Amino acid sequence: MSYLQVKNLYKKYGEHTALKDINFDIERGEFVVFVGPSGCGKSTLLRTIAGLESSSEGGIHIEQQDITELHPSKRDVAMVFQSYALYPHMTVERNMSFALKLAGRPEQEIKDKVGRVAKRSSWKNTSTASRKPFPADSASGLPLAVHRAKPQGIPV
Repeated sequence: MSYLQVKNLYKKYGEHTALKDINFDIERGEFVVFVGPSGCGKSTLLRTIAGLESSSEGGIHIEQQDITELHPSKRDVAMVFQSYALYPHMTVERNMSFALKLAGRPEQEIKDKVGRVAKRSSWKNTSTASRKPFPADSASGLPLAVHRAKPQGIPV
């Protein structure tokens, strides 16, 4: 049984078809990479799965639940953008907790979730968590951006 299933997915912008009959199944715990030249639809596919773009046809299912028309905030999907979108004025810890605070989660829950992720990362010591991130183009930017999605408990 698939964890994430994309079936007969199309995305059209007027006469231009950005995604044409995309089909795949991803199992829980599987790591998948979408590779292709600029303009081939990688970002459009990810944005459609996340609900930031609507599909023209087809379906997207997570654990057999149809999320195709579900609002992005209800999909339990997180994206890490190529530019990482880190907040340079915030500490590593505040970057990791930002989405949870926006969602109005209780302070103790935020602290617990960020702490669990930090323990599994290179930011497990307090001096790292309390510093500001390196510039977004550095090697630390991508791991921090990925870890920022994890405290939310997002499955995809």
